[in-house]
Amino acid sequence: MIPAFSPPTDNANAGFSLSEALVAVFLLALAAIVIVGTLPDRPVAGIAAAERLRHDFEDIRDRAIISGQAQAIRLRTDGYEHLKWENDKWLPASRRAVQLDQSVTIALERAKPQSRFGTETEQPEIVFDPTYIGNPLVNALCVGVMKHDDIKLATATGEGNLVVLFGAKTG
Repeated sequence: MIPAFSPPTDNANAGFSLSEALVAVFLLALAAIVIVGTLPDRPVAGIAAAERLRHDFEDIRDRAIISGQAQAIRLRTDGYEHLKWENDKWLPASRRAVQLDQSVTIALERAKPQSRFGTETEQPEIVFDPTYIGNPLVNALCVGVMKHDDIKLATATGEGNLVVLFGAKTG
């Protein structure tokens, strides 16, 4: 006859000791740290959009220098588009505009369109003209990442108000 299994009566040999349990927990935590450290970072939508915009600015600036033709960016609340100056007007330089992630918004406050030869033309916000590459006429741009609710827009009205201009020396 086969004897039935009986559990050990000595409690000292049953289960893990405290030091064994602590070593096991330590090894699991160490493995978790290694695994989490190898996961790729997910960029925040605003940071990724700002990086793409910076890359596109540099690319369009370089195109203006190489081609000798004025290039521009027209901003929209949901993205931006690349333009080129051809036949005395701004024309799209690429097939479609860049669409930003829904969580990113560009805050715009546009001036009235300029009247040129009896027709109103909407001017782009950023122009790269090869004439001014070595000595920029205007050096003004601010790109940042912030919550949509924190955007504050301001206007200055009235005669006699002080205007403060600052920026890089233009020659």
